[in-house]
Amino acid sequence: MGGVDKFTLNDRQFICVEYPGRVKNIDRAIDTLGGQQAITAAVENPKNGIELRLRPKDPFSHPVSGEVRRIPGLLLKVTRRRRKGQPEDEGETKAEIVGTVTRTCRFRAMGDFQYLVPKDDRMRQTREAILKGDVQKIRDFRPRTSAEEGPDLHSVPPPLFSLRDAPFNYGYKQAARVIQVKVRQPDGSYAVKLLHKASKTDAGRQMIRYNSPTVPSEPIISESILGPEERRLAKELTKEKYFQERPMWTRSALLHQFPIKDYKYIRTALNLHCYSFRNGPWKEVLIRLGEDPRKDPNCHIYQSIIMRLHVKRPNQEELHQKSIHQAKLKTARNRHAASNYGVPELSEEDRQAHIFNGQRAPVDSSTYCLYDVTDPDLQNLIHSAAFRKSTCTAHSGFYYRCVIERIRHIMRRKMEQVIESGKADPWEDPEEGLDELIAKEKESANQDEDERAAEERDQAQAQISQWEDANDPETAKMFETLREAGALSALNTEDLNLEDLGLDELAGLGSFADVFDQDEGEDEEEDAEEDKPLWQLDDLNDL
Repeated sequence: MGGVDKFTLNDRQFICVEYPGRVKNIDRAIDTLGGQQAITAAVENPKNGIELRLRPKDPFSHPVSGEVRRIPGLLLKVTRRRRKGQPEDEGETKAEIVGTVTRTCRFRAMGDFQYLVPKDDRMRQTREAILKGDVQKIRDFRPRTSAEEGPDLHSVPPPLFSLRDAPFNYGYKQAARVIQVKVRQPDGSYAVKLLHKASKTDAGRQMIRYNSPTVPSEPIISESILGPEERRLAKELTKEKYFQERPMWTRSALLHQFPIKDYKYIRTALNLHCYSFRNGPWKEVLIRLGEDPRKDPNCHIYQSIIMRLHVKRPNQEELHQKSIHQAKLKTARNRHAASNYGVPELSEEDRQAHIFNGQRAPVDSSTYCLYDVTDPDLQNLIHSAAFRKSTCTAHSGFYYRCVIERIRHIMRRKMEQVIESGKADPWEDPEEGLDELIAKEKESANQDEDERAAEERDQAQAQISQWEDANDPETAKMFETLREAGALSALNTEDLNLEDLGLDELAGLGSFADVFDQDEGEDEEEDAEEDKPLWQLDDLNDL
């Protein structure tokens, strides 16, 4: 073949770097890649990738992510020789293959946003000291005071600003509930405004936290503000089968007692009869007004179990007939038909969706009431008194913590099996190891109580010492009387409470005289002589 040059390949191998910029100094370019060691490590382990930092000496510089690919190629060296004054496109050209390219480092990702932290910033100096191992500078670090901050807060940038390194179509569109309306202006013209068509607020709903001292006993709205359908449902809820026989319901359990056409009205009607907790063992449970489940151990049966499932569900054709996806489709079709024709077409199976029998996946809610759990494997855990305690706690209510966690674990595992395969296997021994866990929990609770009691006694003793050291005549007189009565020694035991001495009312006061000051009036002066506290009595015989 005439006119074809032949080249001989040697054994030299090279790594190609597609640098996203014009390189003038090769050494500085290699430093931005982390140096020779970082490039070698990236080539040996391509999964870790490679990073390009355009400001390698700035510890707050955000890198550009790169990748190492096996892209074979040839490294061609082209040399052109020309005489002085000769045009650039003329001259003798020589090409030679230097070697083969086995790996290519390329940067196709978008660069992250950058934030320049001033060099005199304390956080930057501290980070540089940490990276260099300068112990003295680390120990000398002091945060800025509010007086030193000034207008510049010297914000420390996060590790990343953007989580995406590739361009994508965001798909900007207007929110579904935002509509365009024409608004008449003072000059008579019209301007187009955006209006958010918010959903109807849940007027009158009462929600409290678990640590609230009291519970609502009366509704905060009047029946007169309700519409005709809402008033009808409010009257329906007064029947014995609802909040009279059963004082607590989950929302889905109560909705399943009514036809679908009433769903949009019952929400406000419920606010005349119940309230709910934002947190705690009865979270999201509708509770009859005036009923406080925290004070009644029999209310353990109404505690809620809220499931948060993270299961990768199979395709529709692979689902079991009773799986979650088909149940949702069925419920959606029924609701659609009811809304179009006014026919309450909830099947008997759909009405039982709030009941967990161990073989049914959640449909329209993942909140269950223990009252509605009928799984045979869980009945003894729920109803046996051996798994409950006499006091109520914020995490597990009247159950031991390990018991409520065991119930939740079994329910979760069975739900996952039903979703994945359509059937859940029976649990071999639901109570396995619970006796030991309950014993440890009791021991831990007793230790916590002892620690709290000791801490309270220490605080009381410290408070009394503070009062005793106060330079106040009334205070000195009080403690002299208490010493004679032998009451101070009892403060180190559980036999005497500060409330018994009336000291709880004196906490935080600067002087005891503030407590004993009486308003002017003859009647009050006479009563004051009869109602003197213990430390104001002139003689212990007056007791």
